Amino acid sequence: MPYNPATGFAWLLSTDFVIKTTVYTTPAHTACVDASLYDGLTFNMRTGAPTGAVVITKALAAGITITGTFNSDPAINTQLVNIAIAAADQSGLAPGPYFWTLERSDSAGSIALFAGTAVANAAP
Repeated sequence: MPYNPATGFAWLLSTDFVIKTTVYTTPAHTACVDASLYDGLTFNMRTGAPTGAVVITKALAAGITITGTFNSDPAINTQLVNIAIAAADQSGLAPGPYFWTLERSDSAGSIALFAGTAVANAAP
């Protein structure tokens, strides 16, 4: 599922899903960043708020992959950061709001690339 920071996303509990996103240099999406140059990427999902308990963690090569071909021009770039969340990762989660971050780490340190909201819905 593509991630839209303006609206967040929702998912059905106990279902596999993948968050797919491009890393841009600015909120205006005028240029892309080559995510493959980061030493690490870490995804954390928390209960309810930015300070909530971490309930899911993913890292580069352990649930996070980078696919496609990088180009700084968004019209040509096909590179995506893919965050795979398996049904098993959601064991014990309840329906409701969650907050997540995707952080990068490299020689400059660690910084949040994205932060957003998500809503878990009970599976029918």
